[in-house]
Amino acid sequence: MPALLHFQLSSKAFAISVDRVREILRMPALTELPDGSLTRRGLLDLRGAVIPVYDVRPVLALPAGPLGWELRTDQYVLILQCLGDAREVRAEAGIVADDVHGVLSVLPSDLSPVQMADVDIPVYQTVARCGPSLLTVLSVEGMVRAARVHGLGRGAA
Repeated sequence: MPALLHFQLSSKAFAISVDRVREILRMPALTELPDGSLTRRGLLDLRGAVIPVYDVRPVLALPAGPLGWELRTDQYVLILQCLGDAREVRAEAGIVADDVHGVLSVLPSDLSPVQMADVDIPVYQTVARCGPSLLTVLSVEGMVRAARVHGLGRGAA
């Protein structure tokens, strides 16, 4: 049975496969980069590993939080594993989450693929039926790639 981490960005609920989440941190101190990017929020030194942290709300066309685009101590960073072509862990990246609700178990029959022909970078992986509502399951690689590309348009390198 697939397990999904249920989290919130702005006022919207999303999920990501639990097996791609290395850990969840309360908002740690980040080293900011002077690149003007709304998506690349900084670098995290996690036990000697330097991990980029992204805010994917602009990528998903979600509004800024109550303090604008400023990070808050009540937010989280989800440390995610990005896979290579051979399904090996190629890199890790963090994404900002406004809240973390917990882990949901869903039946494979409750997952439906998302078909979006007009999207250059697929950030949506599937949709999960959770009772009467639908929960969007995000693609780790799609989110990170889209956040990097979105940041390039704002002066990020």
